[in-house]
Amino acid sequence: TGFIGGEKAYNYELWNNQRYELADELIADTVVRHGIGGQRVLTHAEAKQRVLDYWAMMDTMVFTLVQVTAEDDRVCVLYECEATPTGGEP
Repeated sequence: TGFIGGEKAYNYELWNNQRYELADELIADTVVRHGIGGQRVLTHAEAKQRVLDYWAMMDTMVFTLVQVTAEDDRVCVLYECEATPTGGEP
């Protein structure tokens, strides 16, 4: 599937459809998350736990990929996420 296909599966299957059994296949040994103010490097285990932790706080969560760029072993994703916290408003 390549990285772009893998990234779609990561967001649409692992996150949106909560197919946690795909985590080992879809999450790399390290994951670099970029955000406001810097970046954070996660281990495979931390990235996998992050999915579970976020879903534990949400009733609904749907990712839409806006743009995916892949080159060699790097993937950059621009996404939108609509989520409803457990017991809360979106």
